[in-house]
Amino acid sequence: MVEYAMTHGANVADRNRRRRRIMNAMADVAKPAVFSVIITILVFLPLITLEDIEGKMFRPVVVSLCFMLAGALIYALVFVPAVGPRFLRGSADAQEPWLIRKLRVVYAPALDFVLRRPWASIAGAVAVAVGLLSTGASMGAEFLPRIFEGAYALDTLRPPSTNVKQAIELSKIAEQTLLEAPEVETVVNRIGRPEGAVDSAGPESSDSFVILKPRDKWRPGMTPDKLAQELSDKLEASVPATLHAFSQPIEMRVNDLVAGIKGDVAIKVYGDDLQEMQDIADEIRKVVAATPGAADTKMEIVTGLPSIRVVINRDHVGRLGVPPGSVLDALAMARAGQPVGVVREGERVFDLVVRLGGERVDDERDLERLPLATQQGNLVPLSMVADVTAEDTIVVVGREQNKRRLIVQTNVRGRDMVGFVKEAQERVAALTLPKSVEVVWGGQFENFNRAKTRLSMLVPISIGVIALMLVFMFRNLKYMFITLVNLPFAIGGGVVALVLRGLPFSIPAGVGFIALCGVAVMTGIVMTQSLIDTPREPDIVARVRKASLAAFRAPFSTALVAAIGFIPAAIATGTGAEVQRPLATVVIGGLLIGMVISMLALPAMLLVAARREALEPEEEEDDGLDDAVDGHGGHGHGARAHGE
Repeated sequence: MVEYAMTHGANVADRNRRRRRIMNAMADVAKPAVFSVIITILVFLPLITLEDIEGKMFRPVVVSLCFMLAGALIYALVFVPAVGPRFLRGSADAQEPWLIRKLRVVYAPALDFVLRRPWASIAGAVAVAVGLLSTGASMGAEFLPRIFEGAYALDTLRPPSTNVKQAIELSKIAEQTLLEAPEVETVVNRIGRPEGAVDSAGPESSDSFVILKPRDKWRPGMTPDKLAQELSDKLEASVPATLHAFSQPIEMRVNDLVAGIKGDVAIKVYGDDLQEMQDIADEIRKVVAATPGAADTKMEIVTGLPSIRVVINRDHVGRLGVPPGSVLDALAMARAGQPVGVVREGERVFDLVVRLGGERVDDERDLERLPLATQQGNLVPLSMVADVTAEDTIVVVGREQNKRRLIVQTNVRGRDMVGFVKEAQERVAALTLPKSVEVVWGGQFENFNRAKTRLSMLVPISIGVIALMLVFMFRNLKYMFITLVNLPFAIGGGVVALVLRGLPFSIPAGVGFIALCGVAVMTGIVMTQSLIDTPREPDIVARVRKASLAAFRAPFSTALVAAIGFIPAAIATGTGAEVQRPLATVVIGGLLIGMVISMLALPAMLLVAARREALEPEEEEDDGLDDAVDGHGGHGHGARAHGE
């Protein structure tokens, strides 16, 4: 509103004439301004339907942005016309700002070149748009950019036979190794979990929280991924019989809640035969670990828990006269202790427990010599009445969907998530798997697929909303199509911006593309409306040139202001900046690159449309849509503004 008023009446010296000129100019621009803002709001509204994590993240953005745009529209339609005639005063010589003058020197010759060769210019613009979009063919994809939380969470896994004492010793070695890095401030270990915890575990499993120093105290050139890889290599070389999977505290819990695992990618193996499942899972683990980008790949440990199996020989206990219950009582005393009485100390009551062999008996040979009393009062060793064997038994049997389940999990480091999963799936598909085993992939990329499916529905809806609003505004299908063709130029610019910055496609980038569609269509609206408002004259090229030059300043100012406004988000380095960066990059690149192409391609398309109108005036009225160029809609206001 302000820009149009400044260029269409603010330079008049007489106060009353200046007021009328400014009010007429604001009335002329009200229609495209209202439609542009409404289109942007309607484009954003479908994003409210995003689900789960992406919905919680972007729904507040959409709601607040729609309310801000509505408030800005009310301000522009009510407040600016009220105070504009009093405060808006141009320069005495009606000279444009320095930057606009310099850009016009470049734009005018380029515009003349395009208008002399409209079809070649359109073909060139289409080729450029295709080239820009094709640069994204090799671009990776991920659900959400990994947000650096300032700390690492390590999921540590040891052999099932590890006891608490051994776990503490191994944890101390790991802590000392981690503290050697100058970026590490402190390390906290949590070994096992109580039975009442949501994810109970024994001493073979622990969580390690590595608290890091602020980024300004890190070594030069050190990044979170490099530091994680360095710490992982040190732990692998220093801590024996231990697997460490690096993640972050919040990220690890989110992965655990979403997919039931603490890594980025989970491969779930379903079947009936546990040994067959274990063999197949081990093959998958080797294939996934060999895929570029895989880190901290591990398989769920199903077997390997050392145990001593005692099977009572019924013939021997009957012949020697040893009651089977005595055998079981002796085993209980040797392993856990047998309550034989109660001890009272004041109000406190304790069980009196008899235990043989100290804390525990580990060796089956010691257990074989355990003496048992016969009914005749003789003592016989346990080996005479039972078969004692040491074996590795099942640690845990996971079940899901009424089937046995075994999980292979891995993290992805230095590569996009979706590209890694696709390559790993191709490698696993090459394996020969029995029909009785089912392999299901899970993890963060499941969220990506769900959000991508939702966005693939929302993008056509957004484009359809834009097209419908443009039909209502221009009442002309040709102008609607020409304005809509502006979108591929902006989208191609956003794709190139992501590629140049080395950012993969993500859900924030997808939201940025939808936002870009709403903002980029303004360029087409302004230029098309400018042509409609320009009075008809015999020289069609001169008319299109005049309209394009008149509309040059507004799209450029809009794109430049929006791009500058997004720069802080594009270069931010604080917590959460990883999510802002793709969205801001898409909007900045799309606006600037798309505007440069549109400012040359749109005049060529408008020239072709205007020539066809001049040749076929009657067919336009037979389309069932009022042609805005024929004097309906905004033509009257435009003629009055130019006449004054």
